[in-house]
Amino acid sequence: MASKEILHIVKFKNMLDGGVYTTTQTSAALDTLGAEAAAVLIVVGAAAITGTFTPKLTECDTLAGTYTDVDTTLFVEWFIDGVAQGQTVPVLSVGVNNSLVLGVSYVGGQKRFVKLVMTGASTPSANFTIVGAVGTLREVGPKIFSNWNT
Repeated sequence: MASKEILHIVKFKNMLDGGVYTTTQTSAALDTLGAEAAAVLIVVGAAAITGTFTPKLTECDTLAGTYTDVDTTLFVEWFIDGVAQGQTVPVLSVGVNNSLVLGVSYVGGQKRFVKLVMTGASTPSANFTIVGAVGTLREVGPKIFSNWNT
């Protein structure tokens, strides 16, 4: 039985609207200011997958700056439907089950903003959305999260 109200300890942000995508997609930025934990989730819908989509995390000090690939030592491991996959990046492809959630935690990063890039190849098509989550929120200043979802 749950004993804590999760929406007070975790904040969620839609980083990419759901849809069927046929080209490389870059999410909006996830602001990690004031958070001790951050994760990005890729929610894969039921539509058939063709080609491939390969996810990667990117990071930057500023919202509108130049994003660079996150060093693989700065995330613990990838997860598929809550099952740890290690450092191996899960590729969405024809053989991957639909209706699943891929996730990765951003741990130890020194940058404030994180984006996820889904690189498409071989005539890709997949139905997905990207959601960010920050948790274990610490007090950084007055109402730090008052405009967080803007």
